[in-house]
Amino acid sequence: MKQKTTVLHSWHKAHGGKMVDFAGYEMPVQYAAGSRQEHLAVRRSAGLFDISHMGRLYVRCRDNEDIKAYERLISSHVSSMETSTGSYGLLCRHDGGILDDIFHFRLEEDSWLLVVNAANHQKDLDWIRTEAPELQVEDITGKIGMLALQGPESLKILSRAGYEEKVKSIPQRNQVSRGNLFEDGIFTRTGYTGEDGVEIYAPTEKIEQIADALLQAAEKEKIECPPCGLAARDSLRFEPGYPLYGHELTEEITPREATMKWTCKLDDGDPDFIGKEAIRQRYAENDDFHRLRTVKMLDRGMPRQDMKVVDAQGNDIGWVASGIASPSLDGFYANIFIRKSASQTGNRVYIEIRGSRKEAEIVKRPLYRVL
Repeated sequence: MKQKTTVLHSWHKAHGGKMVDFAGYEMPVQYAAGSRQEHLAVRRSAGLFDISHMGRLYVRCRDNEDIKAYERLISSHVSSMETSTGSYGLLCRHDGGILDDIFHFRLEEDSWLLVVNAANHQKDLDWIRTEAPELQVEDITGKIGMLALQGPESLKILSRAGYEEKVKSIPQRNQVSRGNLFEDGIFTRTGYTGEDGVEIYAPTEKIEQIADALLQAAEKEKIECPPCGLAARDSLRFEPGYPLYGHELTEEITPREATMKWTCKLDDGDPDFIGKEAIRQRYAENDDFHRLRTVKMLDRGMPRQDMKVVDAQGNDIGWVASGIASPSLDGFYANIFIRKSASQTGNRVYIEIRGSRKEAEIVKRPLYRVL
């Protein structure tokens, strides 16, 4: 099957991007300076990401019945959202398993922009059309591109690039700027790094122009802002504790195991959503379930997905969801699913890496906090 590309495919190659397959797209994993330097640049200054591989759906609700149908799809509150704001949430199966994690924005009283993960794009679209066939849902991924400018200097770069008015219109997190999505585009005060910044949605024919303007503005103001790839995006999301679908979230994991209760409207008076009753039942159970925790490696070794986690006696107590060599903290860390009875902070566990048991310690999450 032929790999898909984003509108910036040639731009990535011109800037020295090392291209790899990700969710069916050929995307840059890093550039010449390497992912560690890209990560650190975002922490101390800024970095620019192409995230156009993610799916973008435009949802129109003609009346309150449509809004109720849309609300039923999302684990977090929908109808109470104010216009020009965004919210994080989950799409769940009827048994509570997580189909995807999403971010969506209420653009007008009757319209939302729903952003889904690239690997789940078609699955999510099919599921929405099955569960809520009455909704008007348009896949606008091919029409609208997506950039992320992240880091403490991001807003300064945007202002220098001529976007000062849009920046002024989003003074707080999760806000949406003034503008028309399909004409001049919108900025959202959101991101996946733990730093301040924006995500930019604009017609595909304008994306390269915007990317060039941002890098040129940074260079003119002598602000460090390299293009960044998938590897830096992964390590940046890991440190503040953001999940990655396929690792910390899967269809076999419910919000209880993933410690995502805060994303779910579970109270009796809250609107229903698909999977709500199953998730409530999971929280009512008193079992030694596997829960998400983070460990710091005490022995040298790189933990990777699906490696076994054992206790001092060699008993199987969990598995690795994802692991990184943290550029900010200068050490090896892993997110693991571990039995609740063994999950106390400070507890020592062992990860089986290439036939050898490596000691690790459960630490508090998140590892990194700015916002």
